[in-house]
Amino acid sequence: MKTSKKPQGSHRKKSKHDYKTMIEEEREQDYKKDEEELYDAHGFIDESRLNADSYHDKVARYFGAGAKPREPREPLWGGDSVLIHDEEDETLDADSASESQAQAATATSDSETATANHDSGDNYGFELGNTAAANAAQQYQPSGKKRKKRKKKHYLLKFFITIIVLVGIYFFATSSFFNIVTIDVDAASHYTAAQIEELSGIKRGHNIFKTSMHEADKKLMKDPYIQEVKISRHLPDTIQIIVSERMEVAGVKNNDDYIIIDGTGEVLRHTAEAPALPIIEGLTITGGDDGQPLGVDGNDVQTLSKTLTFIKDMEQSDMYFYRIVTSEVHIKAYVYDQLAVSGTYRNITSNIDAVKKVIVDLGNKGIERGTIEVSGNGTCAFTPEIV
Repeated sequence: MKTSKKPQGSHRKKSKHDYKTMIEEEREQDYKKDEEELYDAHGFIDESRLNADSYHDKVARYFGAGAKPREPREPLWGGDSVLIHDEEDETLDADSASESQAQAATATSDSETATANHDSGDNYGFELGNTAAANAAQQYQPSGKKRKKRKKKHYLLKFFITIIVLVGIYFFATSSFFNIVTIDVDAASHYTAAQIEELSGIKRGHNIFKTSMHEADKKLMKDPYIQEVKISRHLPDTIQIIVSERMEVAGVKNNDDYIIIDGTGEVLRHTAEAPALPIIEGLTITGGDDGQPLGVDGNDVQTLSKTLTFIKDMEQSDMYFYRIVTSEVHIKAYVYDQLAVSGTYRNITSNIDAVKKVIVDLGNKGIERGTIEVSGNGTCAFTPEIV
């Protein structure tokens, strides 16, 4: 009995997998060839490249009836197939040929089965691949939609991360680590630091972020003596309060009490006792609420302004008058109870050095009663009478 020789080396029998691979490559080549005819450079179907008779057949064949894909599809198979083939010897012996024909028939049957499953979209695996229609339906996705989905996922992820970070910051900021320990009060003269702290409403032990700087500012500004406030946080536990106060300049006689005002005429307080300040007399008072400008008769508005300027100029010249009787043009400023300087605002202010010299001479002589009249040419005339 003769036995056929089996191919040696590269002349080995081709397996079922080899023929499946061959079929797969042929399908891929056909697909690519038809795809080049179906699509233009931008991935859209170009009808101008196709014959009228073959157009609908090819579209229906690959994408189903009525399908019009807008972008090129991805390859049907994930990797390259390897075809085991020996080009030197393409002849098989009789047994190998018979077996090859049986395997080819089996592969052809498998291919027909995969084609029959076109409508259901069943996946036959990477050996034979899906049918063209099933692959198109499963793998074809417009890139624009994919990008939108990815962006949406990224936005959601960023949103949740932001929320988590903000929640963490909130709980840390409201922890006891930021409770107020020190309240530093600067530049307070009329009020003590403790009084400023109490007026502000800021409490030690409270959270520094939950303490409203705006509310503390409003509370302090309600006080007539507070002119300006600056409140700042110094993390983690210190509040600094810088206060600019109004200074008492004069007291205005109003019946039986005195209205204390600052250099702008702002009312600071009322008192029944005579303050250690220059006392202004001769004004007609129409209003004197704390924290409000002093109300005077219309004719006295200018007089009040001149008097306050006069007091400021006297302080700069180291001259002090404890009582000032005003009028629209003339002023009488008392050095002692019975010694006064009389003249216009301008005459007294411009000749203050001469006035001071006369007052010193009278003091050396022990004279504390009389009137010093100041003229426009700078002459200071003294008379022992109270004019």
